[in-house]
Amino acid sequence: MTTADDIFRVDPIIRELGRLLFALANSERPGSAWATVLLDVRFDEEGGFISKIRTNLENGEVASISTPKDISLQLIELNAARPVGQHRWHGFQLEVTTAGDCQVDLNYDPACTDDPDFFTS
Repeated sequence: MTTADDIFRVDPIIRELGRLLFALANSERPGSAWATVLLDVRFDEEGGFISKIRTNLENGEVASISTPKDISLQLIELNAARPVGQHRWHGFQLEVTTAGDCQVDLNYDPACTDDPDFFTS
């Protein structure tokens, strides 16, 4: 479970990531109707991370978007702000809708970084 202090520390970073994802989906898919955009990140114990961005289009197709520098910089900040000890999470997903609604899911399993199918899904 994440504490209130943890939430206060990461909330501004998550809000900025949501804003950047929303703008990215609108700029990358201006002529297509996207339904959601998902940022999926896995943090390892050495301080590194892997990430992917997928846009779910209204027609059911899924499209990849390259991670731009401004999002990568926010992910570095998020990695540094993650809780330590028993509250440390290793996976982070942020989904943003066309209405601007956001959903965050955290994965507390350190093995989530070892998913061999991470980039194919």
